[in-house]
Amino acid sequence: MKIGDKVAFFKDITSSNGKTKRAKVGDQGRVVWVFGGLVVVRRDGLSRSINDILVSSLEVIE
Repeated sequence: MKIGDKVAFFKDITSSNGKTKRAKVGDQGRVVWVFGGLVVVRRDGLSRSINDILVSSLEVIE
C-alpha cells in the first residue's frame, strides 16, 4: 500500500471510545500517508482525513 492508492474499508472504523462511526464498510478513499502498519485516509467526498487506520482494515481497489 502506498500514497495515492484508492482503498475501500472492509471493517467499520469507530472513534477511540467506540461510539462515533468514522467510516463504514464499503466506503472508499485515497491513502494520504503511510507509516508502519498505520495509514491516513481521506474519504471520497469529505475534506477531513481519518488517522491511524490499521492496514488490515483496508483493501486496495485500484
